[in-house]
Amino acid sequence: MGSIGVMSPRMHHADVQSGDRELGFWIGKPYWGRGIIPEAVDALLGQCFAGPACHAVWCGYYEGNEKSRRCQEKCGFAFHHVEPNKPVELLGEVRTEVFMRQTREQWLARRGRRG
Repeated sequence: MGSIGVMSPRMHHADVQSGDRELGFWIGKPYWGRGIIPEAVDALLGQCFAGPACHAVWCGYYEGNEKSRRCQEKCGFAFHHVEPNKPVELLGEVRTEVFMRQTREQWLARRGRRG
């Protein structure tokens, strides 16, 4: 069906704070458009932001992957920065990666909650 997970951020950018997390997901084409990923992302964001240590969650997509971009925006992530010429070792390619970010405050605001 697919996979989703949370880890410490793999990129090294000045805005990454201790405790920030990176979220990644993949879902097979037969399951696209069913709301599965947004539901799973929301559940994982709730876990990430449950304690005070996590200030932000990062997510990324390769340039041209509009479905992933739209899904991330739907889940509340906003553009942060672009990193060109990123090696994709599993594919033996070099791609441009776009990084999105969502802070605890943004996540709470989307739910009408206060921190």
